[in-house]
Amino acid sequence: MSWDTSGLFGTLLDTFTEALREADNTATASAAAEGIRLARIGFSRSAPPDRWSVDHEAIIAIRLGGELSQPEMDWYGEAADAVSAFACYSLGALLGKQAASQVDAGGWMLGDAHLPAFLALENERISAEYARARRERQVDGRATGRKHRSDPFTAREDASRVSTQPT
Repeated sequence: MSWDTSGLFGTLLDTFTEALREADNTATASAAAEGIRLARIGFSRSAPPDRWSVDHEAIIAIRLGGELSQPEMDWYGEAADAVSAFACYSLGALLGKQAASQVDAGGWMLGDAHLPAFLALENERISAEYARARRERQVDGRATGRKHRSDPFTAREDASRVSTQPT
């Protein structure tokens, strides 16, 4: 299946600050929990939120413990948190498109394969949007006290709490 993955990711980037504000409405203490919340928000951009399942959550948790983990994201430097958050938001949207039958398994794989290139090309804008949302949160007094992603134990610990077994 051929489809415009770049168009989807561009649209998601245009709404990333809004998604971060939405994710901030629930205070948690870890990057893993934020990533899962952002994935759920991304999912809801393509499919009814009640179609989100533990299987979807497990996919995001596995990614947060793997290619989106701190050691794997280190080459993004200061942009690592932002890029990881956007990746979760985007993966959630891809899962939503699949759940809503807007893409098939091949379409999912295409989007999943194109996402790293989009992240690399747009990491500066992703980082700027992330920083803007975080500044707004501080100004609005909505600081959640979330531990910084550089605490790998917290991110791994929270990601490991999610069952990775299909239901």
